Amino acid sequence: ATKADPETLVLDARMAGRGIAISTMHIPVRPGPFTFVYPQWIPGYHSPAGPLADISQLKVSADGHALAWRRDKVDMYAFHVVVPQGVHSIKVQFTMLLNGGTSTRATPNLAVITWTRAFFYQNDINYHHYYLKASIILPKGWGYGTALTTASRVGQRINFAEEPLTYVGDSPLFTGRFYKKVLLWHQGDAHMWLDMFADAPQDLDVPAKLLEAYKNLPREAFALYGTRHWYNYHALLS
Repeated sequence: ATKADPETLVLDARMAGRGIAISTMHIPVRPGPFTFVYPQWIPGYHSPAGPLADISQLKVSADGHALAWRRDKVDMYAFHVVVPQGVHSIKVQFTMLLNGGTSTRATPNLAVITWTRAFFYQNDINYHHYYLKASIILPKGWGYGTALTTASRVGQRINFAEEPLTYVGDSPLFTGRFYKKVLLWHQGDAHMWLDMFADAPQDLDVPAKLLEAYKNLPREAFALYGTRHWYNYHALLS
């Protein structure tokens, strides 16, 4: 999956308030045996903690026809299909349980979307050079915050720019009915934002003293490191 021909992901999160979302991917392929995998080792975790138990109703198809898939006998995170001749991409779809057995990531008014929970990808690839173009469909009236660059928006569907798999996986998205965005710092076109989400609107009334402490964070970081390695930064708070 290159930048010119990336894997695409559409996450239908309109039922996030009920704790579920529908993930639909189109993965570029070539005819013959093909293996796709679910993230197992995730940056920031210290064990093979990919929440495979939180996916259900896995379906694979090509050109509208269902494809038989099988789970690897040794690696439970790997799945195998045989791609028919003339097929250039397969559709992989599953239901993601936001409030599954491993964690609770949604309430009736907000949800925390970790992209590594939402996609499969081709096995044995260089994660830094494998591109994913993600989109999300939000519940009506919900806002969102993420470090991903918004390429376009149509109604409740937000389309992000294609990015390397590692970048997408390291750019979680918060969404919710009650939200507030606060500018913490800016210089020219560079910004640092605080994106806040809560179960009730009054919970977004951050005391001025605490907000000032948040605004000190970028100044303290610059004093410590001497520079920054980002252009736009989104701090997510829920």
